[in-house]
Amino acid sequence: MKSKREMDHTLVYIFLIVLAVIIVSTVFVLFLAFVKVQDRRERLLCETDYHILLDACRELSKRNATGDLKSDIYWVRKDKEPKASQFNFPRVIMDTEPLFVEIIDEGIVRLEMAGLPMYGVTAFPNIPTKPLPFGDVELIPGLWYYDEDYNNFKHPKHKKRIDAMIQRGEKKQEERDMDN
Repeated sequence: MKSKREMDHTLVYIFLIVLAVIIVSTVFVLFLAFVKVQDRRERLLCETDYHILLDACRELSKRNATGDLKSDIYWVRKDKEPKASQFNFPRVIMDTEPLFVEIIDEGIVRLEMAGLPMYGVTAFPNIPTKPLPFGDVELIPGLWYYDEDYNNFKHPKHKKRIDAMIQRGEKKQEERDMDN
């Protein structure tokens, strides 16, 4: 029979092993979430046709103006109501996989991607005559990218990464325009 001291050591070892498994699992899950956020950002900034996305957002603005859609948050990646999938949102919007699409009273449409930091795009039903606090970088007239850490002096590398993605997206946009 094991002594009390040996049993205490065994329990401590078991506890440490369980704790290590929990920590490693948590780090792994967080890493996968980070990778998914980066994939969505890459798809949004580098692969999405900005003109088609803006047109799709403006379609939602028009539907809002006619009363077909109310000003609200429409959930895409969360099991909450109302769900965007119930309202026949344009495919290009759904393909960006936002957490939600928000339609604001003025017809402004925001695609909130979520993640850390929070980011997304804001589309205006018409080109604003004055700057509004809904974006950090104008992708094309009427479509702005926003990112809560973009202008944060504590994260200068983040801004450079985002700018590089936007440049890649602009280059792909030019290639698409030349093909048409």
